[in-house]
Amino acid sequence: MNKTPKILIDDELMVHIILDQLIQSFGFEPLKAKDGQEAEQEIEKQTPDLILLDILIPETDSFALLQSFRNNPKLKNTRVIVITGSNDLNKISHYIDAGADDYILKPFHATLLKTRMIHALERIEMSRQVENVKIVLSEATSKLEQAVVDSAEYSDQLSHDLNNILLGVGMSSQLLSSTAQKQTI
Repeated sequence: MNKTPKILIDDELMVHIILDQLIQSFGFEPLKAKDGQEAEQEIEKQTPDLILLDILIPETDSFALLQSFRNNPKLKNTRVIVITGSNDLNKISHYIDAGADDYILKPFHATLLKTRMIHALERIEMSRQVENVKIVLSEATSKLEQAVVDSAEYSDQLSHDLNNILLGVGMSSQLLSSTAQKQTI
């Protein structure tokens, strides 16, 4: 990545303070939201590369917020890591099924958080590279298709021109042959 990744933290104040310092120490830019409404407003200002979404956000239905993120075309390349203090795997899998890319349990270790964040950001970069390759392949395919059309048109024109030349040579040959026969008679 050539730019500093932006990480949106959607959690309560105490966790904001800790995550803000950690994210800065990892070399990333933290964006903060205390609830779903602030998260949506922050996303309108700037698109985060990664969202750290706490399942229990004050005054917010985090599941509905996750669905909102996944339905927002602006966030199509944004990864979401769910943060939770609950080890209820059914609930966590519900979030993963709804579009979360990963999860981490509280209390979390800074090294594990960093590793998961880097992994998510690398997947974003790989997705961008795949999209770029698809664009290049699509452009190359279009150019190749046009070259085939142009080649067919050129071949048709060349064939037409050669037929005209051969027709002219054949007719000239017949005229010469006919003239030569008349002179010998």
